[in-house]
Amino acid sequence: MDFLRTLRRTAAAAAVAVSLLSGCQPEVEVAPSTGPSVHLGRPDDTPKGILPYISLSTDDWQPVTSKEKYLLGSMVTEDANGVYTGEGKTTRAVYIKGRGQSSWGQPKKPYRLKLETSAKMFGMRKDKGWVLIANYSDKSLIRNLLAARLSRILEMDWTPEMLPVDFYLNGEYLGVYNLVEHKEVAKHKVDIDLNGGDFLLEIEQNLPNPRHFKTRIAQVPIQFEEPELPSNEEFSYVQDYLNRFEEVLFGDNFTDPETGYRKYIDVRSFVNNYIAQELSKNVDGNLRKSSPLTLEHERGLCLYFLWDFDLAFGNADYFENEFPGSNAGPEGWFVREFGRKGYGTGWYPRLFQDPWFAAQVRDRWNAVYPALVDLTQEIDKLADSLKDGPERNFARWDILNRYVWPNTAITGSYAGEIAHLKNFYTARLAWLNEAINKTEE
Repeated sequence: MDFLRTLRRTAAAAAVAVSLLSGCQPEVEVAPSTGPSVHLGRPDDTPKGILPYISLSTDDWQPVTSKEKYLLGSMVTEDANGVYTGEGKTTRAVYIKGRGQSSWGQPKKPYRLKLETSAKMFGMRKDKGWVLIANYSDKSLIRNLLAARLSRILEMDWTPEMLPVDFYLNGEYLGVYNLVEHKEVAKHKVDIDLNGGDFLLEIEQNLPNPRHFKTRIAQVPIQFEEPELPSNEEFSYVQDYLNRFEEVLFGDNFTDPETGYRKYIDVRSFVNNYIAQELSKNVDGNLRKSSPLTLEHERGLCLYFLWDFDLAFGNADYFENEFPGSNAGPEGWFVREFGRKGYGTGWYPRLFQDPWFAAQVRDRWNAVYPALVDLTQEIDKLADSLKDGPERNFARWDILNRYVWPNTAITGSYAGEIAHLKNFYTARLAWLNEAINKTEE
């Protein structure tokens, strides 16, 4: 039996090697291989459920410890119960590394995947780049899924596709993850013209990328995503544009339709992003981090898509420490009044000093409000879409009865987590609807 098991493992390793040698080499830094890749699909001695699964093994089962270097491996995916497509068992070559900021320091870690060749994963759009989001601090496991629904209602320029899956790494069950399209410039993702001088940026206070700066007035932290290493001329162009925008925004004539801030930004995207961030009360949503931003010749600055909502919808207990006078509950303004450095600072607090911008927000809110009300029922549907996943996830991570940073409540059950999320959303929606429509022009 041991001989047969070894033979199967050797055959699996050979199949992956042939696949890699026959394709183009990826533009990634890969850690050196230390031995054969062992991949037998989902391990027989780990819990099995209804959700589709991803089972990945690295060469010689090396642990994934780096966010910089990819490890080579092989990956089996299967939707045996037909939750999405009924996709049969498929084996692919894959590269994996860690990702994330504070989430990388948690026990249940997020990962970045790069396939050797583009592929549809469980019926989603064909692609090479994927992300596995852990949602360790989000015990509902659905806050990012809810934000995706919100993104579609608001018709953001791009809504990353995402699906809940069971994830196994090197023979170990790691829980329910969100499989998500990687954020990058592409026709079906961030559709901008890099060759024509457009840029994908990110507002990120941790500034892990080597090329970054802070804007002169509001001190908004900007880093380059694509191109990751811009030329000196490109760097200066972006920096000068952001600083000119802030000079106008905080200038005396900022409300002027022709010469004011409107010529520098895509107002529609700023309005939609505001509604998403304020409704979810995203602790990072006041443009201090995790905010993707494009600079386009045609539209100027554009808040293109939503990203990273595990600490939104009432799931961050450090509001009052970061923003004295605010709170993590469903009532009260947040993004409208608090910028990066505190009360009354930042882009949005200044934008709301323009009655025209406030009117744009109110009109857009009232247009989408019926769909936002319907979204309340989506919370239960999203929880149901996880099937029996939460039971296995919290058997693996026994955290329902204890505090995990930065939870605002310890409910003791998965049903309690969903109720907490739903109560926050319902109360927040009602408070905002009244507050926005009371606001005078």
